[in-house]
Amino acid sequence: MDGGNLLFDLPPASGKRRGKSGRSPPPRRPQAVRDALMAFLIEPHTVKEIALSVDRKTSTVTGHLQAMRRKNLVVRLSWGVWVRRDKCECPPDHASIRRRNPAQDELLALLDEPKGLTELQEITNRRGDTLRATLVKMLKRGDIEHRADERFAAVRA
Repeated sequence: MDGGNLLFDLPPASGKRRGKSGRSPPPRRPQAVRDALMAFLIEPHTVKEIALSVDRKTSTVTGHLQAMRRKNLVVRLSWGVWVRRDKCECPPDHASIRRRNPAQDELLALLDEPKGLTELQEITNRRGDTLRATLVKMLKRGDIEHRADERFAAVRA
């Protein structure tokens, strides 16, 4: 006995490296969902309409649409509205599309004239932390600016 493990009778190691088995790559998986989406998206549709047409959940359809957008197969026209890339001559910039937010829209309208945080709290009757979080989102997106006098104002292009 040489003291080796007697439970395993392993074959001698070959000179081949792992991952180099010489096998062909696995066949591509069928993309029935994406094919159905491409067939349906000859006109703009909402995610809900698309999900009903292909009998899938909206979350599943949204995932497929996001992947297809990254491959330049589809474009998002507005929040939740999609169409095939070849059916849209001048698609909007993806980064400019945002969900409608009534709270932010209200603040934007109030900020035609510069206002401080306390003044905005009094007008909107919102808590300071909630209001501050909304203002930070709007600052990051570039909708408003924070001035040196600690007042916020809408950015006009």
